[in-house]
Amino acid sequence: MTTLTPPKSHANDTNHVGPRRYVPLAAGIATAALVIIVGSLWFRDGAPTAASLPSPQIMLANGFGKAPADELVSYWESRAIATPRDVVVLTQLGQAQMTFASEVGDLAYYELAEQSFRKALEYNASSDGALLGLAGAVSARHGFNEAQALLDDHTFKASLKETVLTSRGDAALELGDIQQAQSLYAQVGAMTPGEPAINSRIARVAYLQGDTERAVELATSALRSVSTLDLRPADAAFYWFQLANYQWRSGDTTASLANLDNALSIFPGHLGSLELYGHVLVSEGRYEEAISSFEALVVGGGAADLHGELEKLYTATGQAEAAAEQNALGLAAAAEQVDSFVAERRHLVDFYGSHDPVVALELARLDFADRQDIYSHDALGWALHLNGLSGEAAIHADAALALGTQEAKLHYHAGMVALANGETELAKLRLATALEIDENFDVAHGPAATTALASIE
Repeated sequence: MTTLTPPKSHANDTNHVGPRRYVPLAAGIATAALVIIVGSLWFRDGAPTAASLPSPQIMLANGFGKAPADELVSYWESRAIATPRDVVVLTQLGQAQMTFASEVGDLAYYELAEQSFRKALEYNASSDGALLGLAGAVSARHGFNEAQALLDDHTFKASLKETVLTSRGDAALELGDIQQAQSLYAQVGAMTPGEPAINSRIARVAYLQGDTERAVELATSALRSVSTLDLRPADAAFYWFQLANYQWRSGDTTASLANLDNALSIFPGHLGSLELYGHVLVSEGRYEEAISSFEALVVGGGAADLHGELEKLYTATGQAEAAAEQNALGLAAAAEQVDSFVAERRHLVDFYGSHDPVVALELARLDFADRQDIYSHDALGWALHLNGLSGEAAIHADAALALGTQEAKLHYHAGMVALANGETELAKLRLATALEIDENFDVAHGPAATTALASIE
């Protein structure tokens, strides 16, 4: 049975040469990168029972001996220098660069990976591995339409059918075609029943459709299924992270923090878990601990929105000087990232929404031109509202809630848009829903939602 790599989230996009981050949390387990087959798998005897979660220590031991990502890149770089026209070597180099980008959080390495795959295709335009790798690399920079075209325009060998269908499903989901994604995932699920990477994706679909409880169940099932496999530590940590994310979304912050601890015990540098940890602490009102968590993420640099989170936390705790410093660092990071990394646009919409709404709207329009999922609608609707265009924003606010996603920020944004348009009953419903999901969903916007709802009542 074919094993697919876990979908990467944009709490999984980060800084070494590029901006440091790992997700996407604004988009839940957000942007799943197109995947590459990494080996074969079958479910082994001795898997954990349904009543228990696996041991993170055993999962760490199962992946013992995996080469660090930087060593993988160095090895394949040396091979590529020695045999510069070797398609297999160039493809392996691209895959190593993708791994490094994901694990270390250097978005620039996705660009290097794309170059490696394109060079491989110069020497063999029909290489299945290089084409799949290229689709993944362009997807990582949010070129989902281009990735879809690459997958649709090539006839892959039959043994890669599951991978190609999954990759097409990932692209469809990111472009907002959830029905197409569901159909493609279902086809793969029928061919490989119980495949954890598919259950992981179906969990995300369930979450987007408002069934957070089902998302938790599927994420738990995926975690159990991979617990006896020899995954890379970062990939093993991902499954704990995904479960923790949906537990947080369901309001179970205690279980979420415990499972984030499990993820970090396997891979201490798992950026998605580190970022999510801060958000969960905010939900619990533990602001000083959240500050420590986010501070660790921006050591040596960081994505602008992470500085923005710290700015809000410092402001909320009365640390004006520290807040001003984070404001300056965030603006500097944003200026550097805004023209360099397309994948950062959506995160920068949130950041600039509090600092420069005009720029936020420009970025939201660009993001929406590329993809029309619910988070693109949310970002554009919110940016329009911040620029006084709440009438136009209402269309996108409604679209952001169309799937029934139970995410506080989406309902808060839609509620504020409705309030600006004089739809007080609708605003009341949406704001109350946001606070019911998580009254502390954001350091600044949570109190703003409470205030707005009180003003209506």
